[in-house]
Amino acid sequence: MVDGARGPFVRGLSGVQVYRRFDESGRYAGSAEVPLHEPLPAGMPMLVPLFVAGQSVGALQRDAQAWMAMQIAAGVPQA
Repeated sequence: MVDGARGPFVRGLSGVQVYRRFDESGRYAGSAEVPLHEPLPAGMPMLVPLFVAGQSVGALQRDAQAWMAMQIAAGVPQA
């Protein structure tokens, strides 16, 4: 991740990331698809990169049970 003039972005990756957007009260307000080379928006990424080219670049922030509870509390539609 690199800090750019318009915010942090991921260098050298192609593709898109989907972010969950939330309103002021913390409720689900939709999703946004953002190219990885663009500045990262406010929101929760749907996918968190853990390795790039064999190098560790991230870690899971919550266990599965806590993640699901947070999604349900925010009103995110469940499949």
